Amino acid sequence: MLLEREKMVTQLFSNINSRLNEFKKTEEYKDFLKKAALEAIDGAGEGDIALMLDTSDIALSSWLGLMTGKEVLQDSVNLEGGCRAFNRTKNVIFDNSLASRINEVKEQFLEQAKLLIV
Repeated sequence: MLLEREKMVTQLFSNINSRLNEFKKTEEYKDFLKKAALEAIDGAGEGDIALMLDTSDIALSSWLGLMTGKEVLQDSVNLEGGCRAFNRTKNVIFDNSLASRINEVKEQFLEQAKLLIV
């Protein structure tokens, strides 16, 4: 029963990841990325801020740097989209990646869903 529940949850979030990959190919994704970057910069606080993108988005680094006025680096973490802001002054990272958002939603879903397999 628990195995079946885990299988359903895995399939659900696999479908979400597939749809996000399709979203990343659209022009709307650039708007989303810019907004996510500005939120991350704000969340990281005052200081010397650099944005971090994963390898799938690094081609957008010059554009994002122009849009935000921040240095953009390649992150070693798979962010699944979105970005992280690193405050060098405070040594703080503000994670505004799709991976972190998906993990939050997944945890909330597992806590609240209480799936019943019949």
